[in-house]
Amino acid sequence: MEIAPAVVRLYARCAEIACEVEQAIDDGEPVEVLLARSGRLLRATRSFLRTGELDPAVEADEAARAGTRAAMLAQHREYRWIRTEIGRLLGLGPADVNPLDLDPEREDGADAGARQRPIELRAHLDRELVCWWHRGPCGDFAVIDLDDAEPPVART
Repeated sequence: MEIAPAVVRLYARCAEIACEVEQAIDDGEPVEVLLARSGRLLRATRSFLRTGELDPAVEADEAARAGTRAAMLAQHREYRWIRTEIGRLLGLGPADVNPLDLDPEREDGADAGARQRPIELRAHLDRELVCWWHRGPCGDFAVIDLDDAEPPVART
């Protein structure tokens, strides 16, 4: 499946807007709340690594945060326009699920058949976005290994 570079650029802008929204949510919370949430996430991660079970309290907290994020994105005028334009460029119909409406990590399997294409589109968009961000000026991947870099020359 070939995705046009214009779609990837629009998707990149959506990713930037989503980061801005996350930052706005974080900026609206007191430092104490952020630190408490970070502590809960750390404890939940350690518990998950030990037991393999998710902490329902942390899951509920993350779901509430995702709901706030989704509500803010739904009100963001540029994001809504880009979402519509990406759907049009991908040839999505009114009954199709837009890949920007999915969070593949949180899909519960309901309507798995109907969500398969948007999930695949989202994964493909993510891959294309990573490639787009890492392309050098000639369109090839720009690979930099800092261990091979020349050390700076001291000027005297």
